[in-house]
Amino acid sequence: MKQPLAPHLKIMLRAFNIAPDIFKYIMSLIMHSTLIDPQKIYSKIAKRLNKTDSQILTNTLWHERLGEQLRHRLMGGVKVYVQEYMMMIQNRDIELSEIQCATLIWHGDEDNLVNIHNIKLLANDIEHADLVTFKKQGHYFICEKWHDFLDAYSRHQQKKLEFV
Repeated sequence: MKQPLAPHLKIMLRAFNIAPDIFKYIMSLIMHSTLIDPQKIYSKIAKRLNKTDSQILTNTLWHERLGEQLRHRLMGGVKVYVQEYMMMIQNRDIELSEIQCATLIWHGDEDNLVNIHNIKLLANDIEHADLVTFKKQGHYFICEKWHDFLDAYSRHQQKKLEFV
């Protein structure tokens, strides 16, 4: 079952389809302002997050890491970055029920960036999906649990071999 786009993503997609150059220009300004004053941008985003995510996002070390990722993306130019973003939000006309491999999905139940309801729908639509929900965890919980994730992923790879 295809999932509908969130309303704000529909608006962005429509804006891109109507006036792609203006949309790219606005995205360029947003991205460059993030590089100019990362603390300001990340502190605004942090206000919408749970306490743990907020602490991670207001840490200057993370500003440097996230900024470095953004710089690498911008090396390809804003056009490439916007195309990457648009490919991510567009419906791809893929039936999730056709995915037949073992799929591991981790999600924090207090993630304010990616809604848990949508993740549950996603996991439900993928036949061999295992959804692991972490209580009182937000979007960036993997920063603290990456060792656990690697262990779980390696165990999950054994399960994946059963499908081959």
